[in-house]
Amino acid sequence: KTLMVIGMDSYHDLKRRTSSVGAFVASTNQTLTKFYSRIIYQRTTQELMDGLTQCLTDALKEYHRNNNCLPEKIVLYRDGVSDGQLAIIAEHELPQIVETFPKIMPGYEPKLAVVIVKKRGNARFFQRSGRSILNPAPGTIIDHTVTNTDWYDFYLISQCARQGTVSPTHYNVIWDRTNFKVDHMQRLTYKLCHLYYNWPGTIRVPAVCQLGALQCLQIRHETTNTTQTSPSTDLATLKRSNLMDFFDTSDTMADSKIIHGRWWHMDELRLKSNEDLHKLWYVLLKERNVLLTMEEEFRYQHELFPNPERIDKIEESMRNILNVVRERNIAYNLLETGKTGEQQPIFRKTSFGLLRFYKPKHHIVPPHMNTWYKLLWGNRKPSKWTKIMERRYNEVKNNEEHLEMERIKKVVDNVIQKYPHLEKDREFVMERYKERLECEFVEIPDRFKNRPKLKPHETVWDEDEFYKKGVYDDPNKDDYEIVVKK
Repeated sequence: KTLMVIGMDSYHDLKRRTSSVGAFVASTNQTLTKFYSRIIYQRTTQELMDGLTQCLTDALKEYHRNNNCLPEKIVLYRDGVSDGQLAIIAEHELPQIVETFPKIMPGYEPKLAVVIVKKRGNARFFQRSGRSILNPAPGTIIDHTVTNTDWYDFYLISQCARQGTVSPTHYNVIWDRTNFKVDHMQRLTYKLCHLYYNWPGTIRVPAVCQLGALQCLQIRHETTNTTQTSPSTDLATLKRSNLMDFFDTSDTMADSKIIHGRWWHMDELRLKSNEDLHKLWYVLLKERNVLLTMEEEFRYQHELFPNPERIDKIEESMRNILNVVRERNIAYNLLETGKTGEQQPIFRKTSFGLLRFYKPKHHIVPPHMNTWYKLLWGNRKPSKWTKIMERRYNEVKNNEEHLEMERIKKVVDNVIQKYPHLEKDREFVMERYKERLECEFVEIPDRFKNRPKLKPHETVWDEDEFYKKGVYDDPNKDDYEIVVKK
């Protein structure tokens, strides 16, 4: 009877670069029909949830207000986590929950179980009925053969698929102090799938997880429908707009929500002088360092950092300042020298003898400090496999050169067959053909070659070129007619 069920989920919106949202839902009565919910705003793409201490404290207070007692057992279902993040969940989120219990009441230590819920899996199960294959019935549990031998996990098919193949839900118990039997944990999970009252049947996950996902969808709908202020509407107040709002003044010291502005747009920054951009850069840099320090301190204390999207807005403003400064530098260099002033990409030869396209950066790590530079460009003693790769590469290049030379010879033979008086100057014709094709044998990767594709009988020069000079006049030109195509 004294059982609390908690569901947690997270939502990310990478397209609009908005802050990540974490949903916390907990039951507050003995029948598991009333819930306490709360939203946690986090930094963009942050999967782990901070501020669980405050959320769990408020949920336990609400439970005590409804039942005049605290829960003896707590089962937490964590959704939105992959298998590679199990250790991080156990090191980051689990301590926040365990450390909350003594703060509620001295000596209060409820029995806790943490279950990871994974909906997006590739496993599929079928049931044979005579000659036909059907989906398993709702309530089917698979806890052997296909499960991990080192984990306490199981697959549960709780929903009824009317069309297509049913997708099972994978549950992994990473922490269990409730002393529940395996059968009891599986039955509890399946019965919780019946408590979502927006659907007449069972759902894919427990109701607390679905309610958390519903909260995230509501936040997504609100952020999608909000209209952003266009940059042109704030150009009249550029001297003070969105700068002082970054700082915690007496008007922005609220505990639950801090008033803050948006980031600086490039259209606004282009109207400012270099001196103003220089001052604004250091203001943003100072405030970013302060917020990062505050965020680390809140994380150390397992508390919720208020409005973490401020850091994202400051970083976006700093990126826009760098883009505006780069635009001005390019325009100035084009005006003065006719060049952009940026470093041009070059070709470099690696230790394997291969050419690579290399684009120098503005700030380069010194070669004596860059281990990757030494490995790629440094003079090191090649190993056996390095020599084998270099020898095979040289064989391929030599084969390509041989094929190219044979193709040139065929073209020259066709030209001499058409103009027999050039037989004595075969080598000169071949050299002229190479120059026109820019066919010097330089080791350039195929993706950077820009050669015209010619057939063996085609040429790239004018056929009248050899008759413009008197040295190459054909003494037998009266014996046949030359037709020049224009």
